[in-house]
Amino acid sequence: MAAKCGCSWIIATAVAATTMATPPPTLKVHESRRFLQYENGRPFFWLADTAWQLIASLNRTETLHYLDVRARQGFTAIQTVALAELDGLSADVRGYRPLVDNDPARPDERPGPDNDYSDHVDFVVREANARRLYVGLLPTWGDK
Repeated sequence: MAAKCGCSWIIATAVAATTMATPPPTLKVHESRRFLQYENGRPFFWLADTAWQLIASLNRTETLHYLDVRARQGFTAIQTVALAELDGLSADVRGYRPLVDNDPARPDERPGPDNDYSDHVDFVVREANARRLYVGLLPTWGDK
């Protein structure tokens, strides 16, 4: 889970949140440097759906439905972006803005759980991991 310090949510990883009961297995790069594998050596197949607007455009119910469907369909990863291409600096569907005055050095974070954009990014990663989906998280589009 991303810590509340600076823009830590921007560098969120595909690793499971520490509060999960059963995180997905850890991945590592094979010694050949040509593919990913689980820690036990079994190859990992990256079958990802790309949902660039997932974080900014879907509410929690829609997000859970989307992740449930993709998990049932056999996807292993979801590729998304923290600061979306379309209105990525505007408020998301929950009304939270990612940055104060669009300044990347000033994330719009508030104390407490589930009350800012960063918390929603954490939610998406945590829920994906709970469904054994890894998250390929692009921090931002180059125009942000």
